[in-house]
Amino acid sequence: MTTINVPGIRKPMPVQSVVWIQGSDNYARLHFQNGQQFLATRTLKWFEHQLPQFIRLRKSVLVTPAHVTRCQREHSRAILVTVRTGMAFPVARRRVVSVTESVDVC
Repeated sequence: MTTINVPGIRKPMPVQSVVWIQGSDNYARLHFQNGQQFLATRTLKWFEHQLPQFIRLRKSVLVTPAHVTRCQREHSRAILVTVRTGMAFPVARRRVVSVTESVDVC
């Protein structure tokens, strides 16, 4: 089981329990399977480098491909990705091709 040390959390967290990460300036909010959230004092870019298996959907969102349940094409260059928690995220136009290649559901 792969774990990550997040500043502010005492024990290493299993990577599989993180569904998505929302970035905001120098902070990132981790959203877990059980509905809990944690605000970390790291940037989204830091998490992107630490967790190469995560996919960047847009400027402020990283998701775990294993937790993606649906990809819905809105029109030719717009995709909406839904994760297990029910959240849906629009994919940035320049990232559509890389996301569809990385996620099995798409």
